[in-house]
This record gives sequence, structure tokens and C-alpha cells, in this order.
Amino acid sequence: TLSNALETVDRLRGVSFVWKDNGRPSVGLIAEEVAEVIPEVVDWEENGLEAAGVNYSALVAVLVEAVKAQRRRAEAQAAEISGQRADLAVLRARVAELESERAELVSLRSRLAEIERRLADGPSHSVAARR
Repeated sequence: TLSNALETVDRLRGVSFVWKDNGRPSVGLIAEEVAEVIPEVVDWEENGLEAAGVNYSALVAVLVEAVKAQRRRAEAQAAEISGQRADLAVLRARVAELESERAELVSLRSRLAEIERRLADGPSHSVAARR
């Protein structure tokens, strides 16, 4: 099995170009650049110095493994996202719980402040009320 196929494909550069012999536009890869990444798919002239072309059908194996690697990466990311969503749901529930507790504390502080105010004012009122 080919290893690092995704990284290999990432190093390739697709280009658009015009054929010299007929002036028709096309797309493809530059053979010399491909040779630096995947030399096995480049055909050479008999002199061994000039690239004759790219064997595109040989690239299929690399592309298949790259797609499989991409799928595995996407599945791992989907699983991670699923876990993060579950964590987020737990955190949201905890935030709601803390907000409820905070509201209760605010209410208790208000009641305590009222009690303290009454105690501060209370003895003089209660003494007057007894007389």
C-alpha cells in the first residue's frame, strides 16, 4: 500500500496550458515537477534527460490512496466533532445549572440585606412598639 499518498498529491501542481503543436488549451501536470514527487509515473525520452510525459493512469493508485486517507481524516474529524458536541451539551447544562444557582444566590443576598436592614432598624422599632 502506498504511504503518504495525501501528502504526495498535495505536492503535485495542476496547471492549465496550451499545446505548442495545435494551440489547444488543456490541463495537466508538468512532467519535470511530477518527477520530483513520483518519478515512477514520468516517461522519459530515450536520452533520459527530457521528460516525454506523465503516465496519468499510473497516478490513479496514488489518488485512490489519497482519497482513502482523506476519508479517514474526515471520519476522525467527524468523530471529534461529535465528541465536542456532547461535551458542549454537558457544558451548556452546567452553565444553566450555575446560572440558576447564581440567581438563587442573588435572591438570598437580597433577602439577607433586607434582614440585616431590619435588624439594624428593628431594635428601636421593637422597643417603641413594646411601650
